[in-house]
Amino acid sequence: MCKRKNIRCLRMGLTMVLLLLLLNGCAVVNLEDGKIIFGGKVVAGEEDMSTFEEVFDSDTYVQSIWEEEALPVFAEQANDLATVTAAIAQDFEKACEEYGILSNDKGSWVFVVQGDGIIENINRESRNGFAIIAVADLTTQLQIGPVYKGASLRDSLPFIQFNDFKNQIAFSEVSSALNRMVDESVIAGSGIDEGTGMQVSFTGAFSIKSANDNIMIIPVMLEVGR
Repeated sequence: MCKRKNIRCLRMGLTMVLLLLLLNGCAVVNLEDGKIIFGGKVVAGEEDMSTFEEVFDSDTYVQSIWEEEALPVFAEQANDLATVTAAIAQDFEKACEEYGILSNDKGSWVFVVQGDGIIENINRESRNGFAIIAVADLTTQLQIGPVYKGASLRDSLPFIQFNDFKNQIAFSEVSSALNRMVDESVIAGSGIDEGTGMQVSFTGAFSIKSANDNIMIIPVMLEVGR
């Protein structure tokens, strides 16, 4: 359905080009072959339509990598949350070098962590819901959606690189699709909304620009129990 809609949009765009050329008194020929020719040159044709049909499907891409590629990387990269946060508080730059991953936009650092704690509270006042978790001597937040902030999941996976995608839009869509995967396969059915007072184990990622930033973890693995 999306492809058909996109094709219709492209056809409308080509029609607008045709109208503009006509209004300017320009010669337009060979329309029956699906081409617009201006000044002896083809300015749009069938190849534009076929290329446009190859729409990148970020959800399909994420589904193809989630179980066998993404989750094993998260599990391997994860460091103890208490250890990481203590290192960040002590020396941010050193913590970044030891535990962090520089984000793709070079503006923040991503940390992949794991921990066990007690769910103290669930906040669903906004679409960016979160759970407050007591872990040892600290409290942290797990994002529980349905809206998730940041691209920490995408930026923590070394096999997802900007140059492997057609453009910035496709690269951005991968981040959104990863966050949707979390909402559908990690949060949904986890029981976290009814988990206040329960034990929780998690693995996830967060991104920060300084030691003073709020830590909000997007979980990729989550287990809620009594």
